[in-house]
Amino acid sequence: MQLKGSLNIVKKEIAERIDPKTTGKFWRKLRNVSGSIAAGLVYAMPYVPSGKLKIAAGLLLGLTTALSIKSHLDKSNKK
Repeated sequence: MQLKGSLNIVKKEIAERIDPKTTGKFWRKLRNVSGSIAAGLVYAMPYVPSGKLKIAAGLLLGLTTALSIKSHLDKSNKK
């Protein structure tokens, strides 16, 4: 029975974190900007010449994706 209660708590927490209404204004802007940069990099990767530039673009893609995910899961605007 205790496991079922814990599962419900986890479900509620996930639902609150995924809900975009709980994201604060700063994190919402950061999510949108980093998501746009990440999307642009995904489309540009085949055209980036190989070498150090491709490594830098891959690192920037990873960073912007991580920022976008962190921003989406923020719940600082929760009431």
